[in-house]
Amino acid sequence: VIIAAVTVASFVAASLLHRRRLRATAEAIAALAVVFVYLDAFAIRANDLFDSSRSDALIYWGVALLVAAVGLEVWHRLSGLRQPSVVAFISFAPALALLVGGLTNALDDDVRVFAAMLALAAGALAHPLARGKAVERTISLILGAIGLVVAGILAVFLQESYDWAPLVSLALVALVAGAHVALLLRLGTGRAFAIGFASLGAVAAASAVAAVAARAGDLAFTVSAPLVAAAVVALVLELVARRTSSPVAIAAAWSAAGVAGIAVLAVAGSLLVRALVIAAAGTSRWSSPGGLALAVRPEDAPAVGALAAVTVLAAAAWAIAGALRPRRPVLVSAALATVVLAVPLTGQLWLAVLGWLVMAAAAVALLVVARRREWGTGIRAALIATGLVSLALAYSSSWASIDTWWYG
Repeated sequence: VIIAAVTVASFVAASLLHRRRLRATAEAIAALAVVFVYLDAFAIRANDLFDSSRSDALIYWGVALLVAAVGLEVWHRLSGLRQPSVVAFISFAPALALLVGGLTNALDDDVRVFAAMLALAAGALAHPLARGKAVERTISLILGAIGLVVAGILAVFLQESYDWAPLVSLALVALVAGAHVALLLRLGTGRAFAIGFASLGAVAAASAVAAVAARAGDLAFTVSAPLVAAAVVALVLELVARRTSSPVAIAAAWSAAGVAGIAVLAVAGSLLVRALVIAAAGTSRWSSPGGLALAVRPEDAPAVGALAAVTVLAAAAWAIAGALRPRRPVLVSAALATVVLAVPLTGQLWLAVLGWLVMAAAAVALLVVARRREWGTGIRAALIATGLVSLALAYSSSWASIDTWWYG
């Protein structure tokens, strides 16, 4: 009772002093009043008023902080004092996180923590209520960013017994991040935060299938689906970026492209290693028959198919965006590299050697055409690289058998 009376007195004193333009003194007393508010909340539970000690601690403190945040913001609106507003925005999002953590008590701990962090991020969407105050907005957005980052990390490891769990959890992270981006763009403020949220959401969306593949244990799925999914996200975001010319959309597109690029390097690198292993067989000269069966892995064909699919998708997306012509060298390089890496799928040594020789010859023939039709430097460079790599692989692998060395 005494603390409550002192709290009310401090509220009244701070408000009256602010009206008399004694603002520094009023803000100091307001800060003291805020402390008393939380002491009141602690005293209510400590003294078991209204049977409060029997309630779940997370729910109690979530409700207490939420009520305090709303009350302090109302006080700020009525009195004009700044301290209550700042503390209200510091308390609001954590209050939602505690409340959600308490209400999900029946769920697994990892789900509860994830839900609480997502609630923390969602609670930060209340920053427009600050009515343009930079401090309150920044506090809310920082709390939202922390919640999203932690939620994004937890999403990867959530419910390990369910393969599809990361797809749902990362989709929720991307959804909340998208809500932040849309709100900030509508308000026309916080561009740095908008770029950060957009990048985080793009990474979450582009890597969701990869997180599922990490649990599924199916190599064919692992080398194909995550790559195609990441490429689709990146290409869609690039279309949005080209249509809007927004730095936020550009940042999101580059972030998703980074995930897709890592996937491309991983898949292509695996196929390249396989090709180099075949080429290295030539170090043991004439030790194998020309019909030597190559150990084609079950995941090799889906990997090649994924690279081809990404090339086709990129061509279609860039054609829609009107960017196909300047991107031709990239597409030609990707297509040629895919064909070179697909040669070991022929299954036999002599076919692999012959396939790479055909690729080298085709590259030379296309170089002649390129000179006559004045194709770009990038396309000619891709053809030269294809010819050299194919010839090197054919020559090296041909020495593995007396049946192939003479034409390799």
